[in-house]
Amino acid sequence: MKYYLKLLSLPLYFLILFISLFVIWNIFDLPSAEVLSQHIEFYFDKFGLIVLLISAFIEGMLLFGGYFPGVFVIFVSVVSADTVSEATIRVIVGTIGLFFAHNVNYFLGKYGWYKLLTRFGLSTAIKESQEKFTKYGPIAIFMSYWLPSAGALTDTTAGILQVPFKKFITYSLVSVIFWDTLIGVVVYLLGKKVLIAVSSGGIMELSIQLSAVTVWIIILLILDIIKKYIQKKKNFNLKFVKFAPEVWEALGKLKRVGWVKRGVKNPETVQEHTIALRNIANSLKGLSEKEKQELLDILEVHDWPEAINGDEVILSYDEKELELLSKNKFEKERQAMNFICEKLGEKGKEIMNLWLRFETSSDEMASLAQQISMYQAIEKSLEYEKAQGIPLFTEFLEYDRKRITHPILLEKIKKLEEEFASLTKK
Repeated sequence: MKYYLKLLSLPLYFLILFISLFVIWNIFDLPSAEVLSQHIEFYFDKFGLIVLLISAFIEGMLLFGGYFPGVFVIFVSVVSADTVSEATIRVIVGTIGLFFAHNVNYFLGKYGWYKLLTRFGLSTAIKESQEKFTKYGPIAIFMSYWLPSAGALTDTTAGILQVPFKKFITYSLVSVIFWDTLIGVVVYLLGKKVLIAVSSGGIMELSIQLSAVTVWIIILLILDIIKKYIQKKKNFNLKFVKFAPEVWEALGKLKRVGWVKRGVKNPETVQEHTIALRNIANSLKGLSEKEKQELLDILEVHDWPEAINGDEVILSYDEKELELLSKNKFEKERQAMNFICEKLGEKGKEIMNLWLRFETSSDEMASLAQQISMYQAIEKSLEYEKAQGIPLFTEFLEYDRKRITHPILLEKIKKLEEEFASLTKK
């Protein structure tokens, strides 16, 4: 239940918001969309574009925008324009108001002022926004700006995560111009028919809003089903997870510390690392089916102690120090494996034996499993360096390559080196 509440937290937030507005509108007998539209047009005639600028700013603000009919005001301003040039000017003014609001939201997050507003039920929505931003990076700004209230959450998240202001303002400006232009064109072409979708108080308006949220929820659930299906396909031939699902779940939440310490954003989890190793193993040619299955089994359980001890990274160029650190880590991990396996009976003994083979490299398949783990770190370092510009590849290549001897893995490393060389020439 908690999983789905978290998954659907954003659409549920807007669902509560729309219902709240409907109730407030009817309790206080606020004007209908048609009457409200007439009032807005009157204020436009009297005060000019300043009404639109202020309305757009309030609409773009964290929390306040959700309870202010700013979108309705912006839409009315475009719909009531007599010419294309007039509509264009109104879209530009609305964009400026929203852009200023996005910047204020950023600073609310950066300096912690947003905490004053979390008492109004924004904590879950902000947390969800943080996870999306961590996953997608600044592109999350573009993905959320189609709706000012969602954009406000992303702005605040960017501030909380201390995204450089120059980067934020660049993405924000491009995104707000794109979405406001697109939506402005659509609103101008559709005319007054579009106002019913952004007003409050009537059954028809609420029905449209609830329908939109329902579609949103259905899309998220479908995407979740697809994600789980893909994950299941990736987890091919897992033999032991069903005996200790809590271990596998814990590894899915544990970020690999080596990447975290080096400043990699949204690094792979230990579970994702295990899946990657098994994919590499499954692609190797020249192994019998029995050997390949042994290799897959060893890799499946090789990081299980980390579900208890966490991901401890050992890095030393001094052989004696490395040996001592490795010995201490081995003892701690053996205790963790004993704790996991002692309740699993005979299956626990099999799992323990596989883990010991990996740790001691006691046979050919165990040694190959170790080498695959080293190779995957080199491969991942290049991926992160390309994506995030953090110098990683040379460090991992120099540290791990000397311990890799399998010819197929060496051939793969050669291709990575060629790819890295081509990147450095650009």
